[in-house]
Amino acid sequence: MYLAHITELKYIKNILEDGELKSNKLTNNIESGEGIYNTHNNFVYFITTEKLFDKKILGSVILYLNSDLIYNRTFYVSTTWSNTPDHISEWYSNKRFQYKRKYSRYYDKYNQILSKLYNYSINVLPNSNSFQVFQQVAIKNKVNITDKLIGIQFQSKPSNKLIQYIHTNYPDVKIIF
Repeated sequence: MYLAHITELKYIKNILEDGELKSNKLTNNIESGEGIYNTHNNFVYFITTEKLFDKKILGSVILYLNSDLIYNRTFYVSTTWSNTPDHISEWYSNKRFQYKRKYSRYYDKYNQILSKLYNYSINVLPNSNSFQVFQQVAIKNKVNITDKLIGIQFQSKPSNKLIQYIHTNYPDVKIIF
């Protein structure tokens, strides 16, 4: 399993230079997330996927990370997007079981949790349409990505300068556009 983080081209250089993904409370970038995350909060958000560049994930820049990034972190999973992933609950909506759950540091079956969440999300709508809105993985504050970043997908071609920066500083990262 892989984690994917959706961002914008205007933020990617800072993310790569810092080597970290940070909550919008730390970055003050609150206009992202289709209005879902329009208030300051302490979380970095991800979705999960089975294969690199496998599904069409909507976003101008998608960072793909190794799922073991969450092993030494407390993390939250949810079957829906929420700016309060730490409000743990379970409920039914439109005859579907929904949940927000918390997992402690060093939870070693994290890939099973991510796989279950992914499989749930691709089965909500026909042809896996919009699967990303039916799942969420969240980590508090910030997370180091320097040794966890595996791939970057750009919806449009980035500048040659940015491509060169990635090749120089993240030589094992796959890039597609």
